[in-house]
Amino acid sequence: MNDKKITEAILAVTVGMLIIHFLFDVTILSKFALGVGLIGLFIKPFAKWIAWSWYKLSEALGYVNSRILLSLVFFLALVPIALISRLFTKGDLQLKRKKDSYYSDRNHKYAPKDFENVW
Repeated sequence: MNDKKITEAILAVTVGMLIIHFLFDVTILSKFALGVGLIGLFIKPFAKWIAWSWYKLSEALGYVNSRILLSLVFFLALVPIALISRLFTKGDLQLKRKKDSYYSDRNHKYAPKDFENVW
């Protein structure tokens, strides 16, 4: 991890703590933000550890949130759409075996124009 990434992580943690401090009036977070900022400036091994912890936390949150969000989209959006579609459309795929043959006659006279731009 390079110094720029470490500095960005320390800045993100510090600013995040300050925002929470100002929004919810948690005074201890301003002191923690000052401590994290000073550690990030002057003690590089601790700064590297804080940055590593921050990136691992964000990786874990991304893993969990992506599963939760994708599950919600699937169950709240795609499943109802599929059920409604199944209720109101006829079986165009002909998945149920009703006939001996699935061949369907098409009464169409082919013209030379039908063979232009086939694909």
